[in-house]
Amino acid sequence: MFLSIFFIEFLCQKGIIKTMAINRDDIFHFEYFDYGERFHGSYRGMRYAIAREPLEKVVQKSPEEKAEGSIRLSVWPEPFAFDKTPPEQIIHEDFPYSEEGVRMAVDRLNELWERDYAS
Repeated sequence: MFLSIFFIEFLCQKGIIKTMAINRDDIFHFEYFDYGERFHGSYRGMRYAIAREPLEKVVQKSPEEKAEGSIRLSVWPEPFAFDKTPPEQIIHEDFPYSEEGVRMAVDRLNELWERDYAS
């Protein structure tokens, strides 16, 4: 198993096969964002955060009130944490506040990684 993971990674690096860098299953469930928390992750030189915007606890609000927010994707280069990275190095994009919005954010993460970090 150990060897096969490295072999698949090698094939991906050579462009022989394509695989998504980040999958939806790698991100916490949608309801996590109702608690006003940011999800942080990283992948091969790219750091990212996914959170509700505005960042606030909405777990007890109505679905209509929750929908007024958005899912915010933030992406920046390693090595620093979100709070220690200069704001001009952080890319922010917003998506609908829904499960589909989280899926769209994950798709966009993979696009940004391919464009800016895959080299």
